[in-house]
Amino acid sequence: MPKLRLMQMLGAAKAGGAETFFIRLMEAFAEHPQVALLPVVKTGSWAAGELTRRGIPHETAAFGAWADRYLTRTTARRLAKIAQDFKPDVIQSWMNRATWFMPQGEWITVARLGGYYDLKYYRGYAEHLIGNTQDLCAYMVREGWPANRVHHLGNFAVEPPENWRAGRAETRQHYGIPESATALLLAGRLHKVKGVDLALKAIAQLPEHVWIIAAGNGPEEASLRQLAKELGVDRRVVFTGWVNDITKLAAATDVWLAPSRWEPLGNTVLDAWAHALPVIASRATGPAALIDDGKTGLLVDVDDVTSLQAAIAKLIDDPVSRVSLASGGRERYLSDHSKTVIVDAYLDYYHGLTQDPET
Repeated sequence: MPKLRLMQMLGAAKAGGAETFFIRLMEAFAEHPQVALLPVVKTGSWAAGELTRRGIPHETAAFGAWADRYLTRTTARRLAKIAQDFKPDVIQSWMNRATWFMPQGEWITVARLGGYYDLKYYRGYAEHLIGNTQDLCAYMVREGWPANRVHHLGNFAVEPPENWRAGRAETRQHYGIPESATALLLAGRLHKVKGVDLALKAIAQLPEHVWIIAAGNGPEEASLRQLAKELGVDRRVVFTGWVNDITKLAAATDVWLAPSRWEPLGNTVLDAWAHALPVIASRATGPAALIDDGKTGLLVDVDDVTSLQAAIAKLIDDPVSRVSLASGGRERYLSDHSKTVIVDAYLDYYHGLTQDPET
């Protein structure tokens, strides 16, 4: 059987949840014996650096703004040439900017959305849409996209190595976290929607041994550092910046937090499950759909410091519940969100399109 030829386009410059999953999926495709892969990413981007670091062959393009799109058309011409040379079976774009430059030809065009984007950016560019949640797919259909051209494909988290917990003491020592501390991990952009401020306010009401590891960067970093000082918790809050290998921080962690005010999916929940760590998340759309409250994690009300503080306190005082939630999340990860499950689903989808593009 000939290899499935996949061209994947990402126009983002910086790292984020979608970009992280893009790299994970590209690495999985690059390893697959039945796939011929060509990622195309923004020149000088975080994704370009990660593909290079992993030894994954790729192309780059400007993926510029208005002038590139409508005047010079430099990216459009370059992508058309890349596609004509590579002769893909399927081209998939990721989010708005890459979709604007979607080459048209004999191949099948698919766009993946990770949020409730305006579909005007996709009409006329992509034939099919992928949503990473059922609710997002329902939104696409409500907005007028043909239901038979909308497909749900979830995300996966990376399986940590067998000895990953062995790094606990080293990581804690590196960041100055006492071994006796209970460490809470938040992983994501330091943006208001992620609710990091809620976590800071919650630990201000908790014992001194409760620490926060905030992994990420973003526009709210300075204000969050200031808030930590004002609350008197700055000594027990560690801002690590963006971390490519979340497993190192997971090794130092006791409870994973995802208190987002808005979250279409919640990759961080999947990471918690993969690492068999108990997770507390808000009832934002994505985590609420993922988590079976009390079985695979704990859900708290959005923007509610009191319920977040109470949930953290419950897990601190109840090691049996921590183990039970961690086990339930791990089982859900293995059944629905492991690399094998999701990669197979993607390849089945692509093969289905190549056999019958109308479905």
